[in-house]
Amino acid sequence: MSQHTSDSTREIEVIVKKGDLQIEFKGSIDDVIRCLLKFISEIHPTWFLASKLALKVDLVEVFEAMTGILAVGSEGPTVIVDRSKLTDIESIWFSLAKAWIASRIGLSDDDTVTSRDIQRDTGVKPGTVSARLSELANQGYLDKPKRGAYRLTSLGLKKLIEDIIPNIKSRISVGRG
Repeated sequence: MSQHTSDSTREIEVIVKKGDLQIEFKGSIDDVIRCLLKFISEIHPTWFLASKLALKVDLVEVFEAMTGILAVGSEGPTVIVDRSKLTDIESIWFSLAKAWIASRIGLSDDDTVTSRDIQRDTGVKPGTVSARLSELANQGYLDKPKRGAYRLTSLGLKKLIEDIIPNIKSRISVGRG
């Protein structure tokens, strides 16, 4: 697919080729996008529906949500809020998030974390860590790719950025001085 814009006419032209089929869309950006989506939904309805259902969370979205709570230095992600203001489960969420972030920015080859790593990182008691990890895994927020290792799922990341972080920010006044 190629795209051409003209500043003088403020129009966009999109050419879509698939095999012998070629179709051109020309007009305002809104009109072209609307027509292109309609075309795709008619030609490839399964793909269109699947893309609507896909659960995607990207690094920028996580970084934006974490602003004021987490920072990244050369040694990796660090929680920058007063940890005494965090509950045990919130500390565990952040330990998991730090592993996910470190792997996405190339500071680690692995996005998993063990319960022992979480205990060391958070100071939360082993029994509590174990119970909370089990709860989070049962709710679909964690995956257990290998024995003793946990990582956030896409659903877990979505929960973190849409529910957990906003709740913490409002409770401890992150970003308000």
